[in-house]
Amino acid sequence: MERRLVEALRHVRDGEIHVRRQRRIVEALREDGHNTATALEILGAFEWSLTLHRSHLAQVLANRHTALVRSG
Repeated sequence: MERRLVEALRHVRDGEIHVRRQRRIVEALREDGHNTATALEILGAFEWSLTLHRSHLAQVLANRHTALVRSG
C-alpha cells in the first residue's frame, strides 16, 4: 500500500512540475509573438494527465483510509 501512495504522490508532483513548466513555455512564446497553439495543446494534455494523477491519488488515499479503519 505504501508503494502505491509514494508512486501516486510522485506522479502528482511530477505532473505539477510539467504543467508549471509548460505554462512558462506558453507565456514565453506569447511574449515573443510566436504561435502558441501546439504549446497550448501540450499544456492541455499535461493538465488532463495531472487531473488523472490527482484522481488516482485520491483513490489510493481512500483505499488506505478504508484499510486502516477495517484493521481497527
